[in-house]
Amino acid sequence: MASKISPLKIAFACAVLFLLSANKYARGCYKSIISFGDSLADTGNLLYLESTSSNKKPRCGFLPYGETFFHHPTGRFSDGRLIIDFIAQDMGLPFVPPFHGEGNVNRRNYREGVNFAVGGSTALEDSFFAKIGVKIPYANVSLAAQMSWFKEFLSTICHEPSNCKKFLQTSLVLMGEIGGNDYNHALLGGKAEEEVGSFIPRVVKTIGLTIEDSKKELEHAMEVGMAWDRAWACPICCPA
Repeated sequence: MASKISPLKIAFACAVLFLLSANKYARGCYKSIISFGDSLADTGNLLYLESTSSNKKPRCGFLPYGETFFHHPTGRFSDGRLIIDFIAQDMGLPFVPPFHGEGNVNRRNYREGVNFAVGGSTALEDSFFAKIGVKIPYANVSLAAQMSWFKEFLSTICHEPSNCKKFLQTSLVLMGEIGGNDYNHALLGGKAEEEVGSFIPRVVKTIGLTIEDSKKELEHAMEVGMAWDRAWACPICCPA
């Protein structure tokens, strides 16, 4: 019988391959990172949102999260750094700050990157899960919601078209990992594996359309070319 390869090893291999290619071609080309995704990319959005809306921190706000590198919880679903952190470091860039955090959005400096990823996010809208009878047990931030934050973010930095164009043309956009929670919620909600498997084309299509539609809209509105890249981290289970 062939031995099984653990999801963690697959995820690590994906990260290594991406870093090797990024180091050769991207170092010096990009000056910032714009990220979307779920808990595998969240650098603090969920921690801030949950802490301010309910005065109750999620688990990522307590040790052992963050203890091995930052030595305190940062909102990352890891005891240290995430794949996005290693990508930023390898490219000579600072850690990507979460979109939501201390201070007014309009006053913060995101010239070196911004992260819209939120732990627990889904690619599909809440309405899809409600239609099939699956209840998400918390306030979900879907991919569409993250894209609306992105548009809000652009309105704060694009006062001057030339500055906006320069920023976007030197930004590496990472779309993912996202989509795993779409299946997790359905499975935990009692849906059969066969039914959950039928969601895959819808999830993939939603992610692809989000990338393409947003790219076309932004290029048309601001007449700029954006450096779009899909970074697919293999889905693994992470503590929540």
